[in-house]
Amino acid sequence: MPVNELACLKLLPGADILDETLRKKLEHAKEVLEEYTRNPFTFTSQVEDNSYVYIIGRWKSRDEHMKKFINSKENKVLLKTLEKQVRIEWIVHYDIEEDIPQMTSPIISISRFFIKPGHREAYQATYDSVEEILTEYQEPHQWPEDDDRVHNELPEFNLGHTHGWRADKEAEEKEEAVLICGWRVVAAHEGFSGDDRYGEWCKIKQHLERAEIKHAMPIAFKEVDEVMEELAVKVSRRVVGKL
Repeated sequence: MPVNELACLKLLPGADILDETLRKKLEHAKEVLEEYTRNPFTFTSQVEDNSYVYIIGRWKSRDEHMKKFINSKENKVLLKTLEKQVRIEWIVHYDIEEDIPQMTSPIISISRFFIKPGHREAYQATYDSVEEILTEYQEPHQWPEDDDRVHNELPEFNLGHTHGWRADKEAEEKEEAVLICGWRVVAAHEGFSGDDRYGEWCKIKQHLERAEIKHAMPIAFKEVDEVMEELAVKVSRRVVGKL
């Protein structure tokens, strides 16, 4: 079954996400992953602490990643080139079978929900009943009416959300759900707590042991001029742009 990987890397002391040498190594890692899987991968820098990097991308199966790629020559070479600047904090997989469209958004929120034992079905039912609240909040709060992206028809980022369940849970009773949302800015997400129906959305909390919510920005490996040239072509074809 296809899965999406969410991996967290931690920059070692002295490493800087703005360092050109490190960025080139991460860009190369992205290229290797995409060549191996034939799927797009997104590398993002955590907003709250930019010493953390998230990698998100799709695999044909968890085994393709953890049994084949992890033991491959390509991966061993990658790890060797990064070992003095980066360490792997954790890797998890979710039962999301398609590419996650929110990865093109200016900001993404990554919410890991750790479910109380025996509450999976109740959580899912509650989430299903309140999901429209998030959907209705996201739609009008993403792009102000006077925003240039609206009037100039620049690429429309997918600012919706994707939900899934962890496929490689630590134990049978250790259920975990993930919610990935696309946002224009972090403040757009933070404003959700002031929405009239936010209290209703919070019904999901009764099924959670805890939640871990972070924000991240896609790392732009290309020069700004290159990105703008690509956007100009893509806008003319009326397809979604890639930042």
